[in-house]
Amino acid sequence: MLCPSCSKLLSFLSILSFTGAIGLWLLTRWGRNLVAWLQFPSIILGIIAMGMSSTHQVQASGLAGIFILSGIVVLLFSVVILFYLLSPKMDAWFRTR
Repeated sequence: MLCPSCSKLLSFLSILSFTGAIGLWLLTRWGRNLVAWLQFPSIILGIIAMGMSSTHQVQASGLAGIFILSGIVVLLFSVVILFYLLSPKMDAWFRTR
């Protein structure tokens, strides 16, 4: 079970992600920047997921491999999204609003 402050943080990040998705859909520069900045907490959460695989409770449950795999997938997707959004070719697609 998550602590109350952790669940509030994850709720806030999900609202920001939804807002960023709307900004990307409308091809706005603020949406691009918001989604790019949101990749950093995602990368941190992926590293935390991989680190949690070494805890005794996770190893006892047999889910350590899933935690490592999910952390790697999150890291890969976040890095690909970050490099894609920050590539110079993408500047032409996003308006300056």
